[in-house]
Amino acid sequence: MAQEIWTLEKCISHARNNSLNIKEGNIGVQNAEIDLLNAKAEKLPNVNGSTSLNLNFGRRIDPTTNDFVDTRVTTNSFNLSSGVTIYNGGRINKGIEQSELNLEASKLDVDQTRNDVALSVASAYLDVLFSEETLTNSKKQLDIVQEQLKQIDKLIEAGTRPRNERLDLLARIAGIEQTIITNENNITINLLRLKQLLFLEPENDIKIEAPNIDALTIVDPDQISFGETYNYAVENQPLFKSRNIRKEAAELGIDIANTGNAPNLSFGVGLGTSASSVNNQKVVGFNPILVQSNVVINGVPSIIETESLSPIIDRKTYFNQLDENLGYGGSLTLSLPIYDRGFTKNSVERAKLNVISNELAEEREKQALKIDIQNAITSARAAKKQMEASVKTLESLSLAFENAKKRFELGAINTFDYITAQNSMEAEEINLLIAKYQYIFRLKVIDFYQGKEIRLN
Repeated sequence: MAQEIWTLEKCISHARNNSLNIKEGNIGVQNAEIDLLNAKAEKLPNVNGSTSLNLNFGRRIDPTTNDFVDTRVTTNSFNLSSGVTIYNGGRINKGIEQSELNLEASKLDVDQTRNDVALSVASAYLDVLFSEETLTNSKKQLDIVQEQLKQIDKLIEAGTRPRNERLDLLARIAGIEQTIITNENNITINLLRLKQLLFLEPENDIKIEAPNIDALTIVDPDQISFGETYNYAVENQPLFKSRNIRKEAAELGIDIANTGNAPNLSFGVGLGTSASSVNNQKVVGFNPILVQSNVVINGVPSIIETESLSPIIDRKTYFNQLDENLGYGGSLTLSLPIYDRGFTKNSVERAKLNVISNELAEEREKQALKIDIQNAITSARAAKKQMEASVKTLESLSLAFENAKKRFELGAINTFDYITAQNSMEAEEINLLIAKYQYIFRLKVIDFYQGKEIRLN
């Protein structure tokens, strides 16, 4: 199967889609969204229902009649209640505002992580490109020296060159072959690092696209202002936007803590009913009856009949009891804080410390940003000077090598002097390549702080 070609943009996109840090940040955003929903829900009334089944022995009060009973009583009750906070010092509204700020900060944290992933991938991508360029140069050097060996063998056979000059070229070939192996190992290591950032398995066969480095649009680092770059990064980087928002949320925390000193007004309603095993009879009517009474009138025993009413008893059903015992009501409760053992005061102090902690963290991050931008600009300027110096040096060494090559072909110098001139030129080619890639990476770091997309085209 052919190797899959990966551009820098594709690598960054793939790394972002699979980054565990970004996924973890997205979970943080979802948690912040849930916190916001909870904060808004505190404005709504709650509704609670409950039921209980009780079995009691001995003398106690029947809750359905409030009469004392001396038998086993089974009771079943149901309750439904609802309450809503009317005023609590603005704690709910401030809590909603704080949750909204935390949600926004969480989203910015994810954006910052996405930027960090892009910078790490770009660094690994350039390392692979550099190691591949170095390997290509080494292979070209090997081809040149092997061709030189063929030429020197012909001269030796013709008797115009001593046989020992062949040994110098063989040693040179062995050294280049060792360099090739080192460069191949570097490619393997750098590719592995890139695959790890892309969350690819080591056996994945990928080929990164090599852009035309010389055709890149490059900004002169001498024209880059530290102040402008720093101010832009502070105002626009997600890290500092998030930090400012979290500081604002921390300041709201002081106001929220202070609501512990405010009165709390709430309104509640309730509905309840119950049924009892001993309160299961009811009077449904009366029957007239004659009641005879023995009396003595003037010493003579007599019987007097009087008319009375006898109740007609019927059994109460379970649902009859629930209907008869239904009760409801409402309440308005005002709670005034008098002494809470210093809890509110301590909460306020803790919230103030949280504000100070956020301010210190912001200051620490700004100091780190200053150092990073100063180092990036200074390194880019140094890399530019190094590259310019390397170009001039390579031009001089190339002319020296061409001169040595002509003198070698005329027999004016030996193989050792020729190889020495060639080694100096090739070493400077590597130095120029290193300087070029360092220069490009330093500029990409500056692009990162200036909010530009990291690209190689």
